[in-house]
Amino acid sequence: MICEDEVETGCTPAKRLKSSELKDEESDVTILASLKPDNQPRHSKLREEDMGIVKYISNLPGFHAVIKQRYSDFTVHEIDQSGNIVELKSLQVPDYGQTVNVENLQNVLPDSIKEQLNKIEDNSETVFEIPVDELSKDERRNYHQAIKSLYPSLCSNTDEADNGKKIIRVKRDKGGKEARSRNLKWPHPKAKYVRFTLYKENKGTIDAISLLCNFLRCRSNVFSFAGTKDKRARTSQSVTAFKVLPHKLAALNSRLRNMAIGDFEFVEKELKLGDLSGNRFTLVLRSVRGDPDIINESILSLKRNGFINYFGMQRFGTTDISTYTIGKSILLGNFKEAIDLLLTPQKCDNDEVRRAKESWQKNRDAKAALQELKDGKYRISVEYKLLTGLMQRPKNDLVGALSFLSDTNRLLYVHSYQSRLWNRIVSKRVEKFGFAVHVGDLIKDKDGDIKSITVENVLDYSIEDVVLPLPGYDIVLPENETSQWYSEMLAEDGLSLPALKHTVKSYSLSGSYRSVVVKPRSISWKFLQYKDVTQALVPSDLDKLNGISESSKEESSDSKEQTALLLTLTLPTSAYATMALREILKCDTSIAVQASMNE
Repeated sequence: MICEDEVETGCTPAKRLKSSELKDEESDVTILASLKPDNQPRHSKLREEDMGIVKYISNLPGFHAVIKQRYSDFTVHEIDQSGNIVELKSLQVPDYGQTVNVENLQNVLPDSIKEQLNKIEDNSETVFEIPVDELSKDERRNYHQAIKSLYPSLCSNTDEADNGKKIIRVKRDKGGKEARSRNLKWPHPKAKYVRFTLYKENKGTIDAISLLCNFLRCRSNVFSFAGTKDKRARTSQSVTAFKVLPHKLAALNSRLRNMAIGDFEFVEKELKLGDLSGNRFTLVLRSVRGDPDIINESILSLKRNGFINYFGMQRFGTTDISTYTIGKSILLGNFKEAIDLLLTPQKCDNDEVRRAKESWQKNRDAKAALQELKDGKYRISVEYKLLTGLMQRPKNDLVGALSFLSDTNRLLYVHSYQSRLWNRIVSKRVEKFGFAVHVGDLIKDKDGDIKSITVENVLDYSIEDVVLPLPGYDIVLPENETSQWYSEMLAEDGLSLPALKHTVKSYSLSGSYRSVVVKPRSISWKFLQYKDVTQALVPSDLDKLNGISESSKEESSDSKEQTALLLTLTLPTSAYATMALREILKCDTSIAVQASMNE
């Protein structure tokens, strides 16, 4: 349930994997079709305290700064399991014995034809006829080659029109024999995957992958990745594709907006969730105001002591109906309520989405509601997929209807519930025990086994070593007062730990473990001066490829000079950079609070 926009988010100091845990950071997983109308209020009322985020480590006062004034203020680079930072370095296609010159193919088709072909991909019923009677056989062959390579979701054949002249008839491939026949012979008998770098701006990982699938006319399970990345950011990460040739992937670059793919290589193994060692964040805080000594001391405290490893607000959505509320309904087996929550009109919905939801709420007719979402851009949305499931599955098969959503989207809701409860538990632990280690606390040893701290070894550990379970049916609980909090908080919602072994297996939560405190690595920071609030202060991977640096961009000399803080740090998987910023700024990072501070 995520509706996002380019909101200036200001902070002033506050007054005072197992399968059950997605390996993400700053992740926006759910894709909604909603496109925000400018004339409607659109900020969630959710606050950090609603999600259990209430404590800090240091007692420093914090300072004023603007978080993510532009999505370009947030840059994320994945770090692979070998410790290498993933950066987009090349868009070139490697030579693998089947040379396809993508740039030459781009020049084969006239722009007018390419424009029509783009439209066909959004309308599966359309057939486009290209007059080719005046073209030679070789020229017609080049047309077919260009269509096959640049538009993998389309198929073409030469035919005769009613007037006897030759035409090339193009239509959307339904994915049958035609699609299989277009595959070139795979060049590597062992390396059946192509690994590449996905660079994206202001777009979620699942959204980006869905777009690639839409262009290539393939299922989402063709692609795999180690973790999801923030939507409102510029991010680079590794992705693997099963038997999709590099030139077909590279050909998409001409059609992608705010995205690019490159660094292609053949590999034998696909990426799986968790196949990373962390993420490198380059963060720009704008409109910085405060005592420089306090700012420096705040960052030094973050470096020395770390921050509470809360799940950030992104985990819970940005509409008034939180993802955890939907997750609770699913865990309780109330699938009707979960579907109704997903299809409840929101302030951030655009006209088409609002009409579709209102139609469903009024008539319970999924087919009629889908008529409002005819535009091809909605195919990857939660609303479209869910309504399609409701239309195609029997009326009482609500579990089947929900299964039309991707696994990642469906699990997001139950994981969100799990995350909120963990936040509440860790806050209560800090309230009760502070940051001291107590007998009965849990630690994870070098072999990954969970052990309980005893009287004999309690002095051997610090708060950095302590982990708390995410609730699940197969967890080890702390051997102290903390354990009863799990049962008490679950009971408030009519749940229990055994009940998390759901009757629908895919929604079962076995549980996992999460560090109470995280210390960032490789922290560095400096102050910058700027005048133009729209100017990116850090070059992107694409900027670097194009030889553009932040200093080479012109600034308006009429604007007042302001101070920015450039902060770079490395976090482990599943840690939220916004929670690190919260620790130094001492502010509520929810959209509602941040937006109100800038009105």
